[in-house]
Amino acid sequence: MITRKERLELFQHHARERDCTLCKNWPRAEKAARRWETTYFPSGICMRCDLVFWQSITVWVKDDDEMDALAEAVREDRRKGNPRTEWA
Repeated sequence: MITRKERLELFQHHARERDCTLCKNWPRAEKAARRWETTYFPSGICMRCDLVFWQSITVWVKDDDEMDALAEAVREDRRKGNPRTEWA
């Protein structure tokens, strides 16, 4: 079992939820939905906001074929002059 001290050390780079610069003033019932709606994640956010940020920018693929198709689509977009795709 992890001790309180070890837990605090693991998460010291995240703010506590009550100190989060993003969600601290939101009503508790709306926090989960509002995290998914936001597009701006400032520094000093809590663990939950940080996880939603990473989930919102991560692309999941089922297998290598799908990854190859995605990479080819990105290359094609860049050849057309689009330096970044919507998900990148």
